[in-house]
Parts: sequence; C-alpha cells; structure tokens
Amino acid sequence: MLTYLLAIIAAVPVGIVVASYGRHNPPFWVTAMGYVTEFISGCLAGPFLTIAMSLVYYDQRVRKEGFDLQLMLAAVDGAPAPSQGAAAAPSFGQ
Repeated sequence: MLTYLLAIIAAVPVGIVVASYGRHNPPFWVTAMGYVTEFISGCLAGPFLTIAMSLVYYDQRVRKEGFDLQLMLAAVDGAPAPSQGAAAAPSFGQ
C-alpha cells in the first residue's frame, strides 16, 4: 500500500504536466521526470516493504515453531508454561 501511495503522490504532478502538453506526444523531459519520480518512490518504499515482510515472516515462524521466550524460560525453570491464548495477569504480592 505504501508503494502505491507514494507512486500516486509522485504521479499526480507528472500527470498534470502531461495533461498540459497533451497525451499523445509529451516532451522527453516530462517522460524522464515520470521515470525519476517512479524510481524515487520505489527507493523510498522498498526498504519498508522488505522490513515489514521480514518481521511478518519472523513473527509467523516464532508462532508456528514455539520459539517464544516465555515458553523457553518456563521449560528451563520447570514451571508450567503460560497459556498461548490469554495474556498473563500480573500478580501484586498475592
């Protein structure tokens, strides 16, 4: 979505310039400006997309394989593992 949003934001000024020259034969610099803005929007959105996909993959792998730190610490301590579905309620001196 971020890639599309940046591409649309970058395409609006280029589209306005193309519309002012006519659709069929815009000058070379207008076409070049379109390519440059598309490249810049891709360079800005690409790293965020890579980071987001890496975090989703890591989160799904942790959930699937059970590499949760609470589960690992519970196995080391010998204590029963907390339930996966509910959040543990804090205990205040009870």
